[in-house]
Amino acid sequence: MPQHEHMERHRKLHGRRFDAEERERKKESRLAHKRSDFAQKVHGIRAKLYNERRFKEKATMRKTISQHNERSNKHANDE
Repeated sequence: MPQHEHMERHRKLHGRRFDAEERERKKESRLAHKRSDFAQKVHGIRAKLYNERRFKEKATMRKTISQHNERSNKHANDE
């Protein structure tokens, strides 16, 4: 049995912590601060590659946000 199945089995049998969702939400929100600190500290070629990757993520996020705005904007089709 692969290792990840042991974890899934344990979760099925015993459940999760009562505040597990809240802890995951907080951890994810803190992740932005960690990434920012790393981006400020990194130098050289690593910085270039890291910033390139972050910019790609940012561009895809902008595209998805603009698609959501187009879908919710009802006045665009009136003209």
